[in-house]
Amino acid sequence: MTSEEKFCCDICCLPEKTPPELDCCGIKYCFSCVVKTCGLCHVCKKDELNDPLQCEVCGDVKSGFITSMCGGPECETLVCITCDKNDFLGDMPWRFCSENCIHDFFAEDVSEE
Repeated sequence: MTSEEKFCCDICCLPEKTPPELDCCGIKYCFSCVVKTCGLCHVCKKDELNDPLQCEVCGDVKSGFITSMCGGPECETLVCITCDKNDFLGDMPWRFCSENCIHDFFAEDVSEE
């Protein structure tokens, strides 16, 4: 794929300028869609995506499509979409269990530069 070519993510249908982050079972995934499902393919890993996961913030049990691990570094808290603190960061694909994890995420990103 050249820098001029684009692909359209088969999940969110948004055109992307970078190569697919994941290409599995004939489906191309952009980075955001890979993060939202923890890198699990919608076809060959659908059973894992449908497994019940308990949100560690509210205690509700939902599927892997709704509940995922917090994006904070060193944090492994499972967070559902309802409890996600990422409501003011726009379209970022990560879910966060607290404002502290959001702060830590950006602090780690800055320290790597």
